[in-house]
Amino acid sequence: MADAIAYLHRENVSHRDLKPENILVQENPTTGAVEIKISDFGLSRTTQSNKAMETMAGTLDYCAPEIINHFHNGNGYGREVDMWSLGVILYIMVSGAAPFGQGSGNDDLLDCITNVSSAPNASA
Repeated sequence: MADAIAYLHRENVSHRDLKPENILVQENPTTGAVEIKISDFGLSRTTQSNKAMETMAGTLDYCAPEIINHFHNGNGYGREVDMWSLGVILYIMVSGAAPFGQGSGNDDLLDCITNVSSAPNASA
């Protein structure tokens, strides 16, 4: 997954909606190797290293604090937000639970994401 995201970023593309539902896994019938593909580029956009993105985009459970903070302070964000989403996906794969709690309501989730040190599993 990291290689695929690195490729996108080298091509100046930010996905902005990485989540398990957008990660496809298959076995190559010829080699037997496991292949991982990223899907659903509906919220993706091309990026420029000297220009911040400013659109609210993504699924809240996987959304980077920079995107949420942009709504409040007007600061843009970069394609690094994809790495945050990857971290959330990997956390779920390892622990079987969302790092910021699921079903706790949008306001609680927003607070947890923007104040990472106060997240329910931050000390784990």
